[in-house]
Amino acid sequence: IRPNKIRYLRKGVKLEGKEFEELLAKAEHIERGQRILMKTSVWVILVVSFLSFAVPAAWVSNRKRSAKSYINENYDIDQEEEREESKILINTYIERKSKD
Repeated sequence: IRPNKIRYLRKGVKLEGKEFEELLAKAEHIERGQRILMKTSVWVILVVSFLSFAVPAAWVSNRKRSAKSYINENYDIDQEEEREESKILINTYIERKSKD
């Protein structure tokens, strides 16, 4: 809508017929566009805010999970090494006792 036509409407100038229909259609079209824009902007804000919380949370939990698996893997390896060492120590102890 051109600003001068809006001014005419505000001043109380009556528009009739085809001109009025065109102006009304343009106003409805603009109104519809504004509603759609508002709805999409609300959805964009919701999605962006959800992603801003969800993505870092998933990243942190993934890092925690990978850290736990790393600890578990290394802990299992350490336990196996300790078992081997203890077996060797036990075997050497048994050999010494059997010699005595």
